[in-house]
Amino acid sequence: MKNTSRDVQETLLSLYREHKAVNNLWHDKQFFSEILTFALSAQANRPAGTEVNACANYFISHTLVFLIDSSETLITLLKSIAQKPLRATLISQWISNELVALSRISDFAQYKDMSALAKISDTDTEMIAKLSARHLIRQAEPNSLSLSNLTPAHLNLSRHLQEYLISWAYEEEKLDECAVNTFEREHPKKYDMLKRIKTQKFDPLNKDNNNPQTPKNTHT
Repeated sequence: MKNTSRDVQETLLSLYREHKAVNNLWHDKQFFSEILTFALSAQANRPAGTEVNACANYFISHTLVFLIDSSETLITLLKSIAQKPLRATLISQWISNELVALSRISDFAQYKDMSALAKISDTDTEMIAKLSARHLIRQAEPNSLSLSNLTPAHLNLSRHLQEYLISWAYEEEKLDECAVNTFEREHPKKYDMLKRIKTQKFDPLNKDNNNPQTPKNTHT
């Protein structure tokens, strides 16, 4: 039997700051999805400061932090929400929540059918890419990171953002050989600049590096 909007609202109100009750409801996937959908709608359409809005904020925050324990869980939950704009709202709040681990966002960044889930804004897509890159660059072994992981094609990142992320990984010496070659070919000016800086930095014969107070001779 389908729950009425009144049933859903009353349940949402009863769950405010009830950690255990929300966790128990998680096992009833259909009803949980109905309450989450209602909460997302209420958050967007009810005035801030109302009881319903406060309860919606709590329910959504609890879900983001304590119940979505992997990118797979997020994807399953998103698919249970019929309205794609509400899916996009949930994704936006998930990636913006500082209690969500970078590793989970990085896993989600690799999901190739992301565009079928929701129309994610360019701003949120950029945040997903940057947070994922932060995690990958931190965790990757030297010379091991591929561009397919760092800048997934399905994210349709701008050329400027791709250059930024690739440059970041190159400076940290995390790009694999193929990625370095692509960086050199696709972004030659940036590559040459960073390579020149790295060469100067590690050149033991570079007097300017050993004595930064000595001015460079610009009249050779």
